Amino acid sequence: MGELTLIYGPAHPDKMSPTYERCLTHLDAGNGESFLWLLPTHFQAQLMRRQLIRASRTSLLTGHLALDLNSFTDILYSLCPSQRPALPLSAQRLLVEDALAASAANAPYYSRQPERLSRGLTQLFRRLEETGTQPSDLGGTTQRSAELQVLYAAYLERLADGWSGSRERFAAVDAYLDHSTLAQRFPDLRLLVLCGFVEMPAPFLPVLGKLIALVPESIALLDYDPEGPSFFVRTRPLYEFLRARAIRIERSAADQYPAAAFAGRLFTHSRASLDAPVERVPCPDRVGEVAAMARRIRQLHQEQGVELAQIRIGFRNLDTYAELVAEVLPRHGLPFYLARGRPLATAPAMNTVFALIDAVLERYSRAALFRLLSLPLVRLRYSFSDQTRTLAAEDFAAFTRNVPPSTGRDTWLAAIEGNFAYLESELSREGEPFSEDIDDFPTRREDLRAELEALQPLRAGLTALFDLLQPLESRQDLPSFRQHLLHALGALSVEDALAEGMAENGRALARFLDLLDELCAPAAALQPRTLSQFADLLRDAISQAHVPAATRAGIQVTDLAAAGSAPCDYLFIGGLVQGEFPRLPPADIFLEETQRRALNLDDDATTEAERLLFYRAICTPRRGLGLFHPQQSGSETLAPSPFIDELDGLLAPQPATDESNGTPGTLAELHLRLGQGLCAPHATSLPPPSGSASFGANYALALYSQATRLNGHATALRHLIRGLHIAELRTIPESLGSHEGVLDEAPLLDALRTRLGTGHSFSATQLELYGRCPFRFFAQELLNLQPLRDPEDDDSALKRGNLVHRILYRFYAAHGEAAERAENLATNIAELRRQGRQTADEMGLTGFFWDRELEHLLGSDDEEREGVLPRFLRLQAAAANPAIPTHFELSFGSYPGMGERDRQSTTTPYAIDDPETGAEVRLSGKIDRIDRTADGSFVIFDYKTGRMPSVADIDTGLNLQLPLYLLAAESLFAEIGLHEGAGAAYLMLRDLEDCGRSGLFADATHRNTAYVASGRYGMYDHEAYRQRLDAVRGFVLSYTRAMRRGVFHVTTHDPAKICPHCPYQQSCRLDPLRMRALS
Repeated sequence: MGELTLIYGPAHPDKMSPTYERCLTHLDAGNGESFLWLLPTHFQAQLMRRQLIRASRTSLLTGHLALDLNSFTDILYSLCPSQRPALPLSAQRLLVEDALAASAANAPYYSRQPERLSRGLTQLFRRLEETGTQPSDLGGTTQRSAELQVLYAAYLERLADGWSGSRERFAAVDAYLDHSTLAQRFPDLRLLVLCGFVEMPAPFLPVLGKLIALVPESIALLDYDPEGPSFFVRTRPLYEFLRARAIRIERSAADQYPAAAFAGRLFTHSRASLDAPVERVPCPDRVGEVAAMARRIRQLHQEQGVELAQIRIGFRNLDTYAELVAEVLPRHGLPFYLARGRPLATAPAMNTVFALIDAVLERYSRAALFRLLSLPLVRLRYSFSDQTRTLAAEDFAAFTRNVPPSTGRDTWLAAIEGNFAYLESELSREGEPFSEDIDDFPTRREDLRAELEALQPLRAGLTALFDLLQPLESRQDLPSFRQHLLHALGALSVEDALAEGMAENGRALARFLDLLDELCAPAAALQPRTLSQFADLLRDAISQAHVPAATRAGIQVTDLAAAGSAPCDYLFIGGLVQGEFPRLPPADIFLEETQRRALNLDDDATTEAERLLFYRAICTPRRGLGLFHPQQSGSETLAPSPFIDELDGLLAPQPATDESNGTPGTLAELHLRLGQGLCAPHATSLPPPSGSASFGANYALALYSQATRLNGHATALRHLIRGLHIAELRTIPESLGSHEGVLDEAPLLDALRTRLGTGHSFSATQLELYGRCPFRFFAQELLNLQPLRDPEDDDSALKRGNLVHRILYRFYAAHGEAAERAENLATNIAELRRQGRQTADEMGLTGFFWDRELEHLLGSDDEEREGVLPRFLRLQAAAANPAIPTHFELSFGSYPGMGERDRQSTTTPYAIDDPETGAEVRLSGKIDRIDRTADGSFVIFDYKTGRMPSVADIDTGLNLQLPLYLLAAESLFAEIGLHEGAGAAYLMLRDLEDCGRSGLFADATHRNTAYVASGRYGMYDHEAYRQRLDAVRGFVLSYTRAMRRGVFHVTTHDPAKICPHCPYQQSCRLDPLRMRALS
């Protein structure tokens, strides 16, 4: 019968020291097989093994020394007479999706959106299965809970069909574990050490009980204090289990570690002002956070000789920081390794895989093809004229630069063939000029011939690429997809490029291949899927996979969940941001609150778990603890974690320290030191005292003088001084200056008057843009600056708007006033749908996305789905409007790309005379729809497929379109019977709920004669209505006068209303208080 010693108490780094020294003595004596450390995570086990090996004085090492719980269970399970493989983590989602498909009839709620739900269900079922939860344990009172039990039972059924779940493995080990079985793999085991566990899976407890009985001696090291904070409650079941079997029980405590003074008072509502060697470091951003850690570590290593292997960096979510760590630490000369390895999703090989898949999913769009061909790992070799060539991104970009945006293999090849035909036709002419504007015919002919020669290999290369990727387009099973994907990667020479590059890239590809094999393992992998479904599966699997580190030397960088109770000398914890640590529990749409509480998945249990994780982490280091948090992430301000607030309430305020140590080495550090000196309240003598945080102006000026003689800093410092001068000019209280968007140089003003003078025709959108923010107008319309494109954005909204306008124009132009008659409704809706599909085909809007979008817009012929446009037509037919739809896409003036328009349109722009300057302002535009009455009154309508502008903004000059169109129609179209504008409104076509007329701006005297309305909002008496139209003229004149005077400052309006989603925010220097004061 074995003997168990239970050593418990508050967490501290020396709790394991006596047991560790005892095991080290056994190891030095050559008895490494006599003990085994059992730890929760692979990182902790590997770390313990390395520490024992490094500290041992013998080179003869035997035994496992340390194992994590999963590896130990696998070893014991391998001794059982009947074994089944464990289902790979990456493949569990396949079983969940198979269960969803098979249980659709019994689980209608969960079967509506299986693609969106499968990932969340996989995570839930994994947690339930690991804790031994059965379907009947879920309980619940709702239909949704009953469906969840059905799905979970179906999942377990599939898991049991060929795979061993954790419960089955623990049960098998429990059934067959005895002295002889244990001796097969651990023949000389005399001491079993359990360390680092907070809790244990319930199905493993019987196995643990047997192990305690079979092994002569066991020691359990437990972080648990019955009188401590409430977060210890999670450990109580394990403590009670061990306490009931222990022969000896000892309490362990220590007071010589950084967190000793306050750790036990955490989260107890205690307040104090304790002194503790804990550094709390706010940092400007995440890059600065990692850089601050690196500087402190370098100082510890160089000045105090601290061994890098005894320094650890921990994050709540390491994947967020992995790339930053890999970038910053080597820059400071610090070796490191990621405990779990580099996230597979960040490997260049994965960028290549998904660029290849996206090229097919995006139907070979120009951006997708260029992105694929530009990747450094991609080299598509093809044969042309008995030579091997490589398809270059530059050649593809040069060809497509003057080709309209295209998608689809056939479209690209047809475009190439069209160019071929044109070039050959032009070259076939003998002595005939190509154009009257061409003077040098021979040179032009040579240019065309060179273009034709360059086009021939491009055609061969694109054909080879399309042939290579075509097998991925069809539905297929996972093994077939794997085969085609690997063939494509091989043909693109990805493996060759990896072999020539870094070894880590090769390991990433090997891990990806293992992942593909894991996904192909279940029988559910044989079900056909689309490429988009494969892409979703791969992204999910890759997001959870890591590339093992090649070496494990240097600083340990890990997530805190893996690092608890693994002591080190110094620990730096980063990412202490509200919402990230403590990690907020995800929204649970699966379980009821009572179920979450029963399974310890409720908010309170999650919060206690996060607190315990933080507590155990800060009790890990022996000598030093640093807590870091970034204050900014891009344009987002980050709040510190509540854990920082908790510590601020317990610890004495820490003195201000100089963030940058020693001589400035980087330009950023030099700027910081200069700024500190220039802003110091009192000048100090040179040099400053060692370690002082106060640098006077004299020191700053001397440092500047010295730095200007350095090649690396001279130019940058001149730019810095120039920038400081500009910043000073931007603070002049009297007025805005030339560096705040007010152009005052004569050549610039002359150019503006030429560009925006009486010959220029404005659009209502341009004027509204200037009214909202003159600086954005300047950047977008005058400088033509192209903002960085958000990779998540696409042009589908623009295409949808163009499609709707074109459909409605053609439909109403063909049917006129008969379009909205109730007796024609059924026939007209059918015609509207036919016209809509035909228009979409003409615009090339095909594929899965547009099939769904057309169903949303047009509905289905069987009326199972109504569609936005048929709903709109029904609402219009029921409204009984007094005015008759007469003009559609009626334009005035001209501008590029006006498209289809009413035959009564005019090229004459609408002109407003400026009595102050004697000039005029011209406007062009196109009115979506005009309804008119017999007496010449009319109402203007504007189609909106997105958000509706606020009619109230007419009074502030931010919404000008509808009033300007009313004025333009009255001025230009009186001869066709449009005499008086009675009002204007929006026709919303966003979705079934946001559909029909809205946002009325109208003359109340025309109510019920030109339009009908149920309320009074947006209607004004005749005089007030005409005054608002006159005010809009005033806004137009004031805007154009300011433009021609060179006034392009930032907005004077509320930034919360104007600035969100502005693409020029990075270039903007907005000071709202200053702008409000000056306006």
